Amino acid sequence: MQAQAGWDRAARPFDNFAGFVYKNPVANASDPAMNNMIFNNNGGYFMSYYMFQARYTAAAIKAMVDSPQDREAPARKLIEALGGKLHSMFFCFGSEDVVVIIEAPDDKVVAACSLAVGASGAFSGGATTKLMTSSDAMEAMGLAQKASSAYTPATG
Repeated sequence: MQAQAGWDRAARPFDNFAGFVYKNPVANASDPAMNNMIFNNNGGYFMSYYMFQARYTAAAIKAMVDSPQDREAPARKLIEALGGKLHSMFFCFGSEDVVVIIEAPDDKVVAACSLAVGASGAFSGGATTKLMTSSDAMEAMGLAQKASSAYTPATG
């Protein structure tokens, strides 16, 4: 039986509506990320959220002080070039200099963004954290509730 392209309904109760999954019949299609993406009723697709935190190098901070510049525009351009969306960018106090909230189709896109900015030499370190919406967390809690009887904790 040959695979057929088409839209399959995929219930996502935690989103309070039904979305659609596009089934691509060609393995490793030109855009493999599209093979099993979940699309909403408006033709868009669901993406995950990520928090990118980073520390600028002393040289990068000096360059921004010597010549103040908008760093959100180049970050947005990079993220959008890879199919993501920059929601917010904040400069902050504490151990990190910048926090960016990103929405991206998959982990590879965020890794590519991280690698690109890391390779620029402007950052001395940082971290990326995958985020969950409250409704996704509630679904995870429900799954944990169902599975908890299958787990036996360590005992002493």
